[in-house]
Amino acid sequence: MLALVAAGTGGLAWQQRAEATKQAIEAQSQATRAERSEAVTVALRQQTQLTESGLLANAASQLVDDTLGRDAGTAMLLALEGLPDKAAAIERPYMLEAEIQLDRALTASHERAVLVGHRHRVTSAAWSPDGAHIVTASYDNTARVWEAVTGKEVARLEAHGGAVYNAAWSPDGARIVTASVDQTAQVWEAGRELSRLEGRLRAAFSPDGSRIVTASTGSSTARVWEAATGKELARLEGHGSSVWSAAWSPDRARIVTTSNDKTARVWEAATGKELARLGHGGLVSSATWSPLPPGADGAVLITTSVDETARLWRVFASTQHLVNSAKDHMRRCLTPAQRKQYFLPEAPPLWCIERRLWPYHTDDWQAWLAARKAGRDVPLPGAS
Repeated sequence: MLALVAAGTGGLAWQQRAEATKQAIEAQSQATRAERSEAVTVALRQQTQLTESGLLANAASQLVDDTLGRDAGTAMLLALEGLPDKAAAIERPYMLEAEIQLDRALTASHERAVLVGHRHRVTSAAWSPDGAHIVTASYDNTARVWEAVTGKEVARLEAHGGAVYNAAWSPDGARIVTASVDQTAQVWEAGRELSRLEGRLRAAFSPDGSRIVTASTGSSTARVWEAATGKELARLEGHGSSVWSAAWSPDRARIVTTSNDKTARVWEAATGKELARLGHGGLVSSATWSPLPPGADGAVLITTSVDETARLWRVFASTQHLVNSAKDHMRRCLTPAQRKQYFLPEAPPLWCIERRLWPYHTDDWQAWLAARKAGRDVPLPGAS
């Protein structure tokens, strides 16, 4: 009898273990299916966001190009919707085209000045050491000095018998040296000094001397090298034609190149990632960085072109600096109607409410934001 009881008890225990194992396997299977479902959901959401970012970037481009009516402000807001923003806790896949269009839109409203006066192509431009003046050189046989803030011409240097290819300041800003195709160099208000570019290859050391960037008119690619070993560190690829020049930013983090494809491009020096494109109406012959104050988010560039202009541009240290600057520039946000028009979520970005930007500047929106941050699900107020 005892043996039968023991056998019965052992059989029951086995059945319980088998049932527990079956339940564990089923639970694991459900968990695996849930994880796969979540992964598919995340992938679909990211793909949808990338498609949305592409559409927003295209709309922003048309607004900058005046295809839909020129509106740089709305173009910036649309491009912002298509980019990640860590400062505002907005996570979405990164899209280069959205960043390019945000930079274009911000540039469209931030072009500082156009230096007009030369009668032929402008070949170079250089800041004075104190940043107060700019000297440009031109094929019209002159160099000219301009006020950086106003773009006003303050001096004209006329002595060369041919095109002036280059102009540069002395370290103390008291003298200017010009080099010309007439095979002479002219020093203004000081002694004589010769400065010229030889051959097709351009090369420049980084400010700390550890790296070299090279560019050639026979190639559409610039390269970054380790100075001590000659090891290639990065390739700056993207120009559609010959590269004419390359220059380091004062903080060594970025490089600007100019090209026959009518653009200057800004690159991340460490990776070769393209950060910005700056357009002209013709070949861009040179680009020069302004002095960069410590801790500055961005810098100003001068570009020169055969379109007979030199142009000043604002560029940024990173995508986040660009996003932050664009938000600081805004005095309004997309209206509910505009959000609906571009198939955006009904709720605006929280930074629009936090900064009290129209039409989300009212106390109703502040109350909604407080409730949202407290974790309460409340309906959107009517924007006024």
